[in-house]
Amino acid sequence: MSASGDNFPLPACLNPAGKNCRKRCTRNRRRRDYMPASCLPTSSNLCGQVLYLGISNGRISPRMQLYIKLPYSSPMQHIHVTCALIEKDGKVLSTQRSGTMSLPLKWEFPGGKIHDGELPEDCLKRELHEELGIEVAVGKPLTPVTHQYSTFIVTLYPFICRITAGDMKLHEHEAFTWLPPEKLHELDWAEADIPLIEDYKRSLRVSS
Repeated sequence: MSASGDNFPLPACLNPAGKNCRKRCTRNRRRRDYMPASCLPTSSNLCGQVLYLGISNGRISPRMQLYIKLPYSSPMQHIHVTCALIEKDGKVLSTQRSGTMSLPLKWEFPGGKIHDGELPEDCLKRELHEELGIEVAVGKPLTPVTHQYSTFIVTLYPFICRITAGDMKLHEHEAFTWLPPEKLHELDWAEADIPLIEDYKRSLRVSS
């Protein structure tokens, strides 16, 4: 199939086999509409970009008029992060992100990004020393959690830890608090950390 007056194949979304995509690409025929590059045939040298095309009566305009061309957005960044559930006297440490950090003022279990070639346990020790000025013994791992935010994906690798040296000092965070496990949910948590609370409490029930 080709557009009238042009020897150019119509995108799959305008072909009968692409009915699920058709409404998205032709939802307003009276104005310029957009079509994601994934709808274009793979043989087209236009793939890899987001194209704004002239749409007329549900068909690409004969000359495939290009109104705007934007670079194709790269895949969403996936960050791998370690985090510590630090225990002390029956309580667990929580830290609040500063107002200048992403996810400002949300609470989280402290930790940080894993460097290339770095073991999660080594990353956790390094990050806790840098951020809080403490040394820890890294203990039992909990189940990793993956969460998708609006602009990135994060996978958390949690470990139960205890402090072995150092006095708590905030270098990046706004605040910290020690809470018993049953009160952790009272804080305004970063969404990725929320499943860790229940997993941690389950681990306590199993070990008791």
